[in-house]
Amino acid sequence: MEKFILSEEQKNIILGKLVADQSVPPTIKQIIDLLFPDRALDARSKEGRSIREFIASKNLDYTGARTWIPKKTITLTEEQKSFISNNIHTTKPLEMARMLFDNRELTNTDYETREIYKYIKTLPNNIQSQSIGDPINVKEYQPPKTEDQAIARINKYVQNSDVDRNKLTEKNRRDIKNMLGYVHTMRYLSQIETYASVSERDLFESEFIRCTYDKSLTEEEVSQYIMYCTEVVIAKQISKRIQDLESLQDIQLDENNGRLNMSLVETVSSLRKEYNDCIGRQKSSLKSLQGERKERMKNEGANKGNIADLIVYAQNEEKRQHLLKIAADRRDRIKNEIGRIKNMDEIKAEIFGITEKEILD
Repeated sequence: MEKFILSEEQKNIILGKLVADQSVPPTIKQIIDLLFPDRALDARSKEGRSIREFIASKNLDYTGARTWIPKKTITLTEEQKSFISNNIHTTKPLEMARMLFDNRELTNTDYETREIYKYIKTLPNNIQSQSIGDPINVKEYQPPKTEDQAIARINKYVQNSDVDRNKLTEKNRRDIKNMLGYVHTMRYLSQIETYASVSERDLFESEFIRCTYDKSLTEEEVSQYIMYCTEVVIAKQISKRIQDLESLQDIQLDENNGRLNMSLVETVSSLRKEYNDCIGRQKSSLKSLQGERKERMKNEGANKGNIADLIVYAQNEEKRQHLLKIAADRRDRIKNEIGRIKNMDEIKAEIFGITEKEILD
């Protein structure tokens, strides 16, 4: 494994931490979390080993720099095992660890989570196969890139759409081209890639395509639809957490003779309020989008109507001028004929009984 090189700033932070906490020296994990707060690393990672080697190179009397001190052993209770077995098909092991041990800071490398993985491996194969697995292994999201791929997504997510590749109108083609543009914007891609599970990505994508596949949208409207779809996924996540906590409440009722943990009750109540607020934001977003778009389309329609009137007027004016030109040409030809006849002998003209007035009339 390639060695990680600490920067001078990182080295100074480590030394400052050790000096400040001499009475209770920080663990390697605490130093790692200080330097890399956004990454789930432990002392066995290349970053952790570099930190340990740096501390050791300073000849400091620091046991943590040379010795791995394991945490206390985690033993799952029977109710925890029951909870895992009942929720293995809907909840990730990491999320179960965070709920069962009431610690949102846990990672996949912590003992609590690893103990849950270990227990899952002891279950029968048919139950293990229901596990939704480790979210880290989710593949990179691939948006539709061609017209055929876009049609497949539309027919997958939009009820009764039945878009036929061989019967596309010009409007269909224009709408599909617009939708392909929407799902390739940086805002859309950055949002959908934040979701760790395939089901959440599918929900976000399906709601977005359902709402936008037949619309011509401004950039602002695309951003608003992304925000709306984000709220849809949040509502799903909150609902799932409520269900999981209610399952945990049922276990506690059975195990504790009808008594509940009040902090758990308060958490469920808070989540329900958060869920209702999320649904309210969804409704407000859709109402705003529909109203603003309706007004924009109305204004665009009025402008198109004015342009159409001008076109009709111009066409009628052009036709009128054309008819006038034909009439003028005809009159000029008649005048020329009159001049020719006038050059004839008056007798011949009288014989024919033709006068200038008669010809013109």
